[in-house]
Amino acid sequence: MRSTRYYLRLSRAFLLKFRLLLFLSISFGVLFFFLFFNLFSKFELQKQQIIGITGRFHPDSLPSEILLNMSYGLTNINNQNIPEPGIASSWETTDNGKTWVFKIKDGLTWQDNTPITSRNLMYEFSDVKIETPDDKTIKFIIENNFAPFPSVVSKPTFKKGLVGVTEWKVDKLTLSGAYVQELVLKNKKQKNIYRFFPTTESTKTAFKLGTVDIIENLLDPTPFDKWRQVKLESYAQQKQVVTLFYNTKSPLLSEKELRQALAYAINKEVLGKRAYSPIQPNSWAYNPQIKSYDYDLEKAKKAISEIEKAMKTELKINLVSSPSLLSIADDL
Repeated sequence: MRSTRYYLRLSRAFLLKFRLLLFLSISFGVLFFFLFFNLFSKFELQKQQIIGITGRFHPDSLPSEILLNMSYGLTNINNQNIPEPGIASSWETTDNGKTWVFKIKDGLTWQDNTPITSRNLMYEFSDVKIETPDDKTIKFIIENNFAPFPSVVSKPTFKKGLVGVTEWKVDKLTLSGAYVQELVLKNKKQKNIYRFFPTTESTKTAFKLGTVDIIENLLDPTPFDKWRQVKLESYAQQKQVVTLFYNTKSPLLSEKELRQALAYAINKEVLGKRAYSPIQPNSWAYNPQIKSYDYDLEKAKKAISEIEKAMKTELKINLVSSPSLLSIADDL
């Protein structure tokens, strides 16, 4: 039987004879691993989603949720509705809200790596004079005192060409006439393709055909609420509100008591998250001290009883709705 020493000598001879081949094999294996890992990482970076949105938008009036992905303003609004530093490091008013002076943070750059200065910020107001004494200072002079002005400049600002300050950059912008047809945003890990459609039905058709993966801000999920393979996520869009308007020129609806009766008779809580005002709750102008007209059939009946008897005999009201809100109109 051959001894252990024999196999050790054999192994040593093998390693000496084929050492170059073994070295190259190991080196190639390590190199292949890193190349594969790098290519795999790049493949992961190409992950994308195609999002359908209903509406006609100019490049400078895109939905706020898209603009906030791309940039931010001189200020940011926190969860307590208080302005905090954004592009600006500080601000002050020297005359109780008529003149506002903002100081630009040091070291900030646009997505094209050019410095952010007061002179390349894009703010335009019809009734506000803008001055830029130096690269780090921008001054707004308003006709009348306006204390909430720091909230106004929280709107995302851009350098010419939709160049913002966040990691999401415009990769491609396609127009149809003056309106945005497709917008492609990219960061290091993902690509979002936004496609815009003129009507809700055309947006839904695109989803059915598979040309979009996601529909955002869809009021009526029909027929997708019956599709098992579709995931629905409900949320309250604070910047949009569904409102019931009364034609007060109508002999019936000109009666305050009838409008109050209708307000009490509608169970608003079953329609979704309730809005008590057309002004969003996190706005400086929002007033929480308003009459809520909660669902109360007894108060509705009492209000109806105060209407003239002649009007009650012809009590017929027509409700007109856009197609996208028909399901809500039916619930009413």
